[in-house]
Amino acid sequence: MAPLTGRERRLHSKELADARKKEEKATFHS
Repeated sequence: MAPLTGRERRLHSKELADARKKEEKATFHS
């Protein structure tokens, strides 16, 4: 597995943050 570039790492962390926010909203509303 190749190491992530700075841009890929930033994009990945952003996706993780967005997913975490969505999960928080889902659990908060349920």
